[in-house]
Amino acid sequence: MEPRSKHGRLRGWFGLFNLVAVSATASVAFALATSEYQLKAVFLFNFAQFVEWPASAFESPEAPLLVCVLGNDPFGQELDSVMEGETINDRSIDVRRYSSADEASECHVLFIGQRSRAELRRTLERLQGKPILTVGETADFASTGGVIRFFMEGNRVRLEINPRAADAAQLRLSSKLLRSSQILAHRGN
Repeated sequence: MEPRSKHGRLRGWFGLFNLVAVSATASVAFALATSEYQLKAVFLFNFAQFVEWPASAFESPEAPLLVCVLGNDPFGQELDSVMEGETINDRSIDVRRYSSADEASECHVLFIGQRSRAELRRTLERLQGKPILTVGETADFASTGGVIRFFMEGNRVRLEINPRAADAAQLRLSSKLLRSSQILAHRGN
């Protein structure tokens, strides 16, 4: 799954991401001119390279990959800037913002902004079974049923992945993504 860049503008970002992904973390201090959410926007772009969606997740072979934000948007224009003019697997990328889970059910990558625990649980339940890579940053995001949680460890952005949530969403995660993340362990069956 190799990205195709129309403008080549993200080559530097890819280099930065690949360099830090090998060590399983991305250091905010490493990228002096990079804000935390610029870096997280690049992570969202790169997640799309390391995830395989079922064909049924797209309306057609030409349909764009939808990267969305639900609720509170900490990215501002950073997300749009990172995604502008880029493609993944010959699909253009559209960025959208929504206020309800029902609106966001068409997304492929969905960042869920800050929500109360009860609201997060309801949102994830509404999206359950849909081929959506859910990403968030609340402490219990992955354990509540989200696929990828960003968390800070010192000055580094780290990842926690819930493989069961990915399986339930019919998503195949690359071993490259899993290798550089903490895996949520489930007890029992």
